[in-house]
Amino acid sequence: DFRQRFGRAYDIELQRWVDAARRGGIDGPGAWDGYAAQAVCAAGVEALRTGQRTEIRLETR
Repeated sequence: DFRQRFGRAYDIELQRWVDAARRGGIDGPGAWDGYAAQAVCAAGVEALRTGQRTEIRLETR
């Protein structure tokens, strides 16, 4: 269950965001993180579809 494996990590991430917001700042994942996560998911789906290893290629940040 992902909640048992990652629950504490989600709690920490959310608390860092809250703490930064209270200071008037920003903390946590951004657009690049979302882009990278999408690329990994797309490669995973392609690997499942084809049964082959799929390379992940990210554009230059």
